[in-house]
Amino acid sequence: MTKFISLIIKYTRRLNISTRLIGSFFLISILPLLIISLYFYSAYSDAVTDKLGQANLTALLQISKTIDATLEDYQYLGGKLSIDPTIQDFLSNDTVLSEKKQEIISRHMNSLISDTIVYPPFMKTIKILDNHNTFIYDMGYDDISFSAYQDIMDKTDQQKPDASWSYVNTFMGQNIIILGHRINSTQNMNTPLGYTLLFISEQIFTNDILSAADLGNDSTLVILNTDGTVLTSNHEAIKRNEPYYNNEILDEILTHNPSDIRDNFFTYQNKDASYLVVYTKNKTLNSYIISSIPFSYIREEAYKIIPTVVLFILLILGICILLSTLLYHTIMRPIHNAVDVCKDIRTENFSSRIEIDADDELAFLSININQMLDKNQQLLSLIKKDEERKRVLEIQMLQYQINPHFLFNTLSTLKWIAELNQVPVLEEMITSLSEILKSSLINNEEFVCLSEEIRILNYYIQIQKVRYLNKFEVLYELPPELDDFRIPRFILQPLVENSIYHGTYNNGKMILITVSAFCSNGYMLITVSDNGKGFDSDRPREDKKGQRISIGIQNVQERISRIYKAQGNFQIKSKPGAGTCCTITLPATQPQTLKNIGGSYVSDTNS
Repeated sequence: MTKFISLIIKYTRRLNISTRLIGSFFLISILPLLIISLYFYSAYSDAVTDKLGQANLTALLQISKTIDATLEDYQYLGGKLSIDPTIQDFLSNDTVLSEKKQEIISRHMNSLISDTIVYPPFMKTIKILDNHNTFIYDMGYDDISFSAYQDIMDKTDQQKPDASWSYVNTFMGQNIIILGHRINSTQNMNTPLGYTLLFISEQIFTNDILSAADLGNDSTLVILNTDGTVLTSNHEAIKRNEPYYNNEILDEILTHNPSDIRDNFFTYQNKDASYLVVYTKNKTLNSYIISSIPFSYIREEAYKIIPTVVLFILLILGICILLSTLLYHTIMRPIHNAVDVCKDIRTENFSSRIEIDADDELAFLSININQMLDKNQQLLSLIKKDEERKRVLEIQMLQYQINPHFLFNTLSTLKWIAELNQVPVLEEMITSLSEILKSSLINNEEFVCLSEEIRILNYYIQIQKVRYLNKFEVLYELPPELDDFRIPRFILQPLVENSIYHGTYNNGKMILITVSAFCSNGYMLITVSDNGKGFDSDRPREDKKGQRISIGIQNVQERISRIYKAQGNFQIKSKPGAGTCCTITLPATQPQTLKNIGGSYVSDTNS
């Protein structure tokens, strides 16, 4: 996030201040206004959409109730015919229908229709078929193709015991909706006997039910079968008995699944426009009543306020430009004065000063610039004096600088002289000192192999043996497999020095210093112990030498804590007359996984 802000500041600084001021005013004033306008426009549209969806859903529920009431007579007629004893008897008698029987059933049907049943106003014809698709009764008003009959009967079989509703176009060009009932035996309801087909004019929906609903301009009302085909609609352009928008709306309805019937609406987008689709299911028709309202109609009122909003934004923009211009001059005039003075300073004209006629932050800045110019001459003279002193110090530093290679060459010469004069003790001490200096001055690695640490330690021990007149011996207990184990450089020398100082006796008694290492439970333990006189580890050192050695021990402890954190440990135990034991605990990491990264210990867990 900080990097992103830095990039914005970097690229913004490439613009001049006037552009930044105008841009800032625009962002501060116009941008929030645009955001608020868009937000309220969106909120207004959503609120209108929700209210309109609720209103249309209420209208569809009322239409559904009207359909139930209107189709009640047709449902009753179909059910009455299905259980009529005479029709049941004719359909149960699986014989060829003679002309006499046809005349009997026709007279019965005419009597049934005229005497006992209120004939619905939009009924066109009634047809009764047996299981062999043979008509046992036909009013003879109009007809449809055999394939259409077959589709209707298949659909009726699929939806039993419910009735089926199908749209057809008759031979006479009439738009008909057929109500299909499956006739089952009243003696055994699982025995199918035939079908009753009621031909109902589509005008029952287009002229009587759907046309009465006013859902807004360009809105569409459709009654959709559960198979996705259009049963009827208030628009003639919508093709009946065909999928509605390729069944996309039906698929959306089936997957919409709202938690509340009041949320039965959603947005549908096709290649031409967006629509608010509201739906409900009518149980009588077993179909969906769907209304689709274009969003262009919903947002028509919102579009009317756009010119007013644009005019208001332009007015605010003009005011912002005027204010930013005034602010620009109040800021830029003192800045230009300061820039002119800076140009004079660049040409080494330090007599120029900034004119101050205000009391703001820029005036404070100008005062400080003038004060700095006043001190400039004094600083220049001081700089010249400092340069002279600097040259003198550089010469002195060159005079006192000692090249390490010169020091090593000198020690080599002294070693050669000792060898020439047959002084082996001096030769060994010079050799040991040279190796220790090389390791200290040339080798910059923080970690070394255990074998290398022991090699340098031996040179140190040789020097100390001469100093202490061989009052101690050193024993190593180091397994060969630990030679390549890497440890911090110069970590053992302070421990051996501690044993020499606190362990040796003044009476010349020999002591033994043991340096050992071993691995246990995932850790490597290095111990430096002696059988000397020891000391009280809880008491502070009183002499300067003891304090120096204590500082060396403390440095070892601090290095282990800094490098290995909680994985490393250092412990020292000593008592007067019982000797001293120093133990270093390090994680037993393979040498190739130990790296020096900023002085920290890094363990590769994959090795």
